[in-house]
Formats: sequence, C-alpha cells, structure tokens
Amino acid sequence: MLLFILIIIIRILKPNGILKIAEVRSRFEGEKNGMETFMKVLKQVGFQLKEKIIPNKMFFIIECSKTMKEADVDKAYSAKACVYKKR
Repeated sequence: MLLFILIIIIRILKPNGILKIAEVRSRFEGEKNGMETFMKVLKQVGFQLKEKIIPNKMFFIIECSKTMKEADVDKAYSAKACVYKKR
C-alpha cells in the first residue's frame, strides 16, 4: 500500500515539489536495514532526500524533493503494519 501511495504522489507532484513524511519508526526497525531500504525505495520512485530528522525514539521525519528521473520501482516492497499497545 505504501508503495502504491508513493507512485501516486510522484505522479501528481510538480517537478522539484517537496514531500514531507512523518512515520512511526517501528514500521521499519524490525527489518534488516529497514529505514535505509525505505530511503532506497524513495530514490527508486523518483525522490531525492533533502533532510532526515529523528526527533525522538517513536517517529522520524523525512523531507524529499521530486526529481525528473523516470521511476524504477521494486514492486515487492512493503512496510510492516503499525503495532498499537492496549492500555
């Protein structure tokens, strides 16, 4: 689902347009090189990383801009589902 959303965003975003993503870190930490793999997928889809902020242990924030290169997408990528704690 995440990959599908990125493909839609790259299609409608203007050249040099900015995409900001705030995401839960737990979706990527269980995987081997999870956050790095996500960055590679962003690059494959057609984004260039401008800034990566890790404000706390729960979230990370990414700012990227759309490049003019053609998208080369690995269709097998997906992130883990969010895990919520019952209280």
